[in-house]
Amino acid sequence: MAQFRYTALAHDGSHVKGVIEAGDAQEAARFLTARGETPTEVVQSERLFGLLSEKGPGRAELASFLEDLAALHEAGVPLRRGLEVLSQGDAAPATQKLAKLMVERLDAGADLGTAVRVGEDGDVVLAAEFARAGEQSGRLHDTLRVGASILRRQAIFAQKIQGALAYPLFLLTISVVAIIALSAFAGPALAPLLDQSSNNGGALREIIAFGEFLRSYGVQLAIGVTAFGVLLSIASTKNPLRNWLALLRAHMPFLHPIVRDLNCGAFSRTFGALMTGGAPAAKALDLAASSAPNPAWRAKLRCSADALREGRSVANALASIEGLSPEIAHLARVGEETGSLGQMATRAGDLILDRALDRLDKVAAAAGPVLLVAMGGFIAWMMSAFLTGLSSLGDFAL
Repeated sequence: MAQFRYTALAHDGSHVKGVIEAGDAQEAARFLTARGETPTEVVQSERLFGLLSEKGPGRAELASFLEDLAALHEAGVPLRRGLEVLSQGDAAPATQKLAKLMVERLDAGADLGTAVRVGEDGDVVLAAEFARAGEQSGRLHDTLRVGASILRRQAIFAQKIQGALAYPLFLLTISVVAIIALSAFAGPALAPLLDQSSNNGGALREIIAFGEFLRSYGVQLAIGVTAFGVLLSIASTKNPLRNWLALLRAHMPFLHPIVRDLNCGAFSRTFGALMTGGAPAAKALDLAASSAPNPAWRAKLRCSADALREGRSVANALASIEGLSPEIAHLARVGEETGSLGQMATRAGDLILDRALDRLDKVAAAAGPVLLVAMGGFIAWMMSAFLTGLSSLGDFAL
């Protein structure tokens, strides 16, 4: 979504100005017209590399929003009125803004799925597709609850992943800080004494040189690294770098089975929930593919819906996906034979995601000692260089 600055004529003939979010200038103009304003100028706001863009609702916030909207709809509150209530309640600012935007879009004649899709973020797109499916099936509150449940489980799973990686990252950070401190402060302090001795210093001289470099250019280096990290983070959210990184993660040794199971597990769990909720199989496969976090896997999983439309069974359509976790097709075949496809797909998703988390825990547990040994060995080498240098300086003094 983009922001557009506009000037329009109000009902009383006065000029009004403001900012509106829309997919393009024509859509923004339609929203203004639907509100009873006559746009005279609609110009897209410029953003510096997307840095000034507002952050959308988080996964847990979006799940709460869908749950609240489902509860209001089930209670008989009209959809538009329910959105007005959510836009004025105690919800997070991001979800309040989402509710207001949805009201504007519904007033402009958009369907519910289009109204929810206020960005290209994967979670928002998934929520929009659930809303569209619920509106078309006539079971809106049930479908919204399914979407909320999936988003909430994904949020919990993401927290588990972050927790598993926290210790290795902590060790790496502490080690880097220790190396920089030794190089930048302890090393240069010995430089005058080393210059007066006949000893060339060996490794200590290299550490001192690195420390002097950090003291001279440390600020510029930190700014450069930070700027590079920010630009890389922004570029990684856009094509073609995003797709290239997705392919890299999907094929990296050690990470490949974890990435596969994370995507296949989310896909299978979503598909099972939709089938249990009564969604058509082809539509459920399309929606389930959207829940995969990796773009490369997302494109691969969408092929299953095409295979199903060609006349294959669900199990055969799933088996046609290259590299798919084997449990999905196997349990889908059992589910088709027993009439419990939704339950079997959900069970497969749970098994696969549990395995992915177990593998991630093992990788994180192994990474801690490996980092500890590697960084500890490097720091020990530095301390050895210091002690050797100090010993030679002591011999020179004698």
